[in-house]
Amino acid sequence: MKKTFLITICCILISTLLVAQSVSINNNTPDASAILDVNSTTKGFLMPRMTTLQRNAIAGPAEGLKVFDTNTKSFWFYNGTTWAQLAVIKKASNLASDTWDVTGNELTDPA
Repeated sequence: MKKTFLITICCILISTLLVAQSVSINNNTPDASAILDVNSTTKGFLMPRMTTLQRNAIAGPAEGLKVFDTNTKSFWFYNGTTWAQLAVIKKASNLASDTWDVTGNELTDPA
């Protein structure tokens, strides 16, 4: 009886390890290179949102951790040493847009 029980437990544990390679949401075949593969054509991904105080209070943040700071209204990531704000492009009052373009942008040189 004990032997059958142990074999059953081992089989369950091994099968769990083999299956738990990638997780997908709205996708039957997750990309093998991703731990999480989210697919949607009508909704976006909502990153964790918190205040600057809450972000700075995260104990031992992992390198690459990303959050949205509700005080600064911007995305931040932990670079392994400190929190760094992702690039923010601000529109000058005399410019038509505040976005980057494949041919340059109005904030630097349009050529």
